[in-house]
Amino acid sequence: MLKRAIIVLAVCFINSCNSPTDNVEPLFDITVIDVSELPQFIDPARTYEYNFSSVNPESVLTVLWRRGIRISQAWLPIDYLCKDMIGPRLTVELFAADDRMKEFDFMNGTGRLSCARKLMRYVILN
Repeated sequence: MLKRAIIVLAVCFINSCNSPTDNVEPLFDITVIDVSELPQFIDPARTYEYNFSSVNPESVLTVLWRRGIRISQAWLPIDYLCKDMIGPRLTVELFAADDRMKEFDFMNGTGRLSCARKLMRYVILN
């Protein structure tokens, strides 16, 4: 019995006692879409825009995903046409509204998606 406990502890130590999902990364489907391919209705209660124009979408989405925030899809304008100081914003649509988004520098909004003709669309597959 003691020998078995020592083996279990050794195996746990070698594997750092992590669950198999601890090291899983989100799998992204990234496509370029035309603005006309956006959903007919984007629910403002569960859609958020990032407060900064400079962003690595995959990194930000990975952080949200790891915190358990369920992302429906996200978009980033490729050709921002509004020519204003605001600039393009990463826009994230969730399956349900989540107040934790404010902790990650997001606010409700659509990121001015209408200022683009082409968007990068991000969907997490897992």
